[in-house]
Amino acid sequence: MAPASPPGSWNFTVGWICALLVEYIAALQVLDETYEDHPDALQAKGDYNVYTRGRIGKHHVVVVCLPANSYGLVSASRVIASMRSSFPSIRFAVMVGIAGGSPDAGNDVRLGDVVVGTRVIPYLFGKQTPSGHEYTGHVLYPPDILLYRANDMQHRTMVQLNMEEIIEDKIGRMSSRIKRKFQRPEQTSDRLYLSDYVHHEGCDCSRASSQLSDRLVNREPRVQGSRVLVHSGAIASGDQVIKDARTRDNHAQRLGTLCFDMESAALTNIDAIGIRGICDYADSHKNDQWHGYAAIAAAVCAVEFLKLIPVSDVQDSQFNMAEEEVRRFVAASVEEVRGAVDATLTMANQQAAIPNIKSTLAGIEDRFALLDRLEKSVMTNKGEDDLTAKHLRNLEESHGQLQAALNDLSETTLRQRDESSSPETRQTWSSMHTSITDKLERFRRGAASISNALSVTGNLGDIGNYAGNEDVGFAGDM
Repeated sequence: MAPASPPGSWNFTVGWICALLVEYIAALQVLDETYEDHPDALQAKGDYNVYTRGRIGKHHVVVVCLPANSYGLVSASRVIASMRSSFPSIRFAVMVGIAGGSPDAGNDVRLGDVVVGTRVIPYLFGKQTPSGHEYTGHVLYPPDILLYRANDMQHRTMVQLNMEEIIEDKIGRMSSRIKRKFQRPEQTSDRLYLSDYVHHEGCDCSRASSQLSDRLVNREPRVQGSRVLVHSGAIASGDQVIKDARTRDNHAQRLGTLCFDMESAALTNIDAIGIRGICDYADSHKNDQWHGYAAIAAAVCAVEFLKLIPVSDVQDSQFNMAEEEVRRFVAASVEEVRGAVDATLTMANQQAAIPNIKSTLAGIEDRFALLDRLEKSVMTNKGEDDLTAKHLRNLEESHGQLQAALNDLSETTLRQRDESSSPETRQTWSSMHTSITDKLERFRRGAASISNALSVTGNLGDIGNYAGNEDVGFAGDM
């Protein structure tokens, strides 16, 4: 599909996080639309992520992948923090990719199945006791807007959706260059070995078909057309690869987990849910044969999951942004304005400087609109007095920094107007200066509204009155 006109950064409310390239490629294959980069898009300071912007149903989605050969919790945490700084309007994220399954008698998890994580257990947090490892970590739960859809998703795949057919249709539409990577392997390669059968040179698992039926767990075959099941339950997450059946079974029995991954435990600073395609059984026989199919299965499942969430529910959800994220976000905006000022002063051709200033103004308006939304969210979703005041002071400081930078830009345009030799160029600079001055006035009034809100933080009932103040809405009207 041809690239569509790109929406502004403030329109993107869903983050999609991948750890591996195969997961990223799968994600791009399931987007309903892919947008070109917005001409005024501006990433937060220090954000080196590469983003793909797109649409799924009515949701605007930002897809990002972890750096090459950089897996695990630390890398995922950095990518998520940067994404939140560059796209502060993101309300929640989906962590979509592959995982090692942990099947048992009660959970018939097989290769190509998908697990929707109703909780994430960072299983490596704990202490060693005489009786073994004792888990002491915190269990992560998705927000209600996501958690409440897990059962609905599972029900739909049982009675309405044929996931295997949807996946095959999606693979069939892929280009010939990548199709082979995502095709479903032969069913004979899905073998669950007994936990005490360890991989060795010339192992039975390397053969096209197993010769050691007594080493396999006996499972009822699934018929074609219903070979992909969607499960919901706990995901075990930790900074190490599980490649041992007994370790897998031990963790799964103690914690009740359905699969293992290395990144979901990083979802501590963002509302999110993990959706994982099963690519192996986390034992010594694991290989890459099912990686592609498991990745596209997870991506297709994530699309169907997002379709269950009304856009209105997303827009009504609380808009949060950590202090450091606000700082990085504002720093990038200030840096862009300063750069525009410096570039304008050094350009010999004044006419060439005008588009540069206009582009900068468009990007700053984008930033103002996002800060406006954050400000309204702070005042509407007020919590403890000290915390609300802290958020408002942070916003006040951000407004001050941007206002100072815009003042410099205003003075630069005025100077360029006075120095222009052409009447036409002089008029262009004059119009631009008037536009900046008007924006600055509304910006000052909005900043004053924050100061007024801060003065009444002792009476939180009054803060809500400012959410409807038309001066607070200055950014959206620019």
